Amino acid sequence: SFDDYKPFFLKALSHLREIDWFPIPNPAKRPTHIYTDATTTQLGIVFPTFTAAKRTTRKNVYETEAEAVAWALEQQELPNSTVLRIDNMALVYAIKKGRSNTTEANNVCRKIFNLQRQGKFIAAKWISTTQNPADVPSRRHLSSPLFVSPRLA
Repeated sequence: SFDDYKPFFLKALSHLREIDWFPIPNPAKRPTHIYTDATTTQLGIVFPTFTAAKRTTRKNVYETEAEAVAWALEQQELPNSTVLRIDNMALVYAIKKGRSNTTEANNVCRKIFNLQRQGKFIAAKWISTTQNPADVPSRRHLSSPLFVSPRLA
C-alpha cells in the first residue's frame, strides 16, 4: 500500500527544495543550426554568419569532435536557441544523456548545462558527414593555426 512507501516519497520530495531554480528554455522562434566537425588535427565550425577552422593537438576523433562542439559553444555569436549538428553519433548520444566517459565530452555536457541554466535552448542532432558543411573547414589545409571567413551564401 501507499503507506508503506510514504516515508520514501516524503524524503525524496524533501530533496527537491535543495535544487536551485533555473529556467526551462522554450524557444519562441526556430532554433539556429550550428555545424561542427573535426579530424584528429583540426576543428571546423559553421555558423550562419561565419565559418572557422583551427588546428588542435592530435587526439582521437571522438575527443576532437567534442572539442569542436566546445569551441562552437564558446562563440559570442551563439544564438539563444541552437541545434548543434554533429556527425558523430556517439557524441550526440553523450550530449543527450548529459555525460560521457571522456573529459572532453563531459566538458561539453557541463557547458551545455550551464548555458541552459542561463536560459538558452541547446539541443544536439546527428547529421551525416556528407551533409555536414563543417566537414570542409575541418579538413581544409590551413596556412595559419586559425582560419575565419564570412559564410558564403
